[in-house]
Amino acid sequence: MTLASHADGVTPAEKAMLEEHLPYELDMLEAASAFLHDEKRDRTDVAVRNAMIEAFWIHARNLIEFLTLRREQRDGATGVASARDFTKKTFSSPDNLGSIVNDVNDQITHLRYERKTSPQEKLAGWNMDVVRPAILSGIEKFEDSLQEQYKPLWVWRSSHKSQPVLATMVTTTATIKGVLS
Repeated sequence: MTLASHADGVTPAEKAMLEEHLPYELDMLEAASAFLHDEKRDRTDVAVRNAMIEAFWIHARNLIEFLTLRREQRDGATGVASARDFTKKTFSSPDNLGSIVNDVNDQITHLRYERKTSPQEKLAGWNMDVVRPAILSGIEKFEDSLQEQYKPLWVWRSSHKSQPVLATMVTTTATIKGVLS
């Protein structure tokens, strides 16, 4: 990955992040969420349903890490993008998103001996309905804090602002309190 910048101060990697990679993550988060909340979908195909749940959480994790990663953390993760790479110093990342990443790692991305088995312990539809709006709010803060040279490059392809927060499909005995803390 080359970090040589052009006359406008934007590197090819930064341009690709804003025009392709970040919009892709958001589009996939939205597509997975819409699929899972579509009442007309056939829910009998467990493999497809689980694949869409995994897709939602993988893209949510990527976006949460993008929004919450601090610049000083980049030293150990070469090439990892952070919202702070593109925003003014006044940008404040949503602090309430970080803890959900541990749940995603434990239940989706890593095969652990301690993996949850009880439906009440697992990430559920209501978790998505809390996390998705928090991510969208973080992205709006990101948009509002973009440095001038990046504003012309940032275009989110989805019609996210017209989509309502979706109703939950899965209910659990857990409470929302603590999900994002």
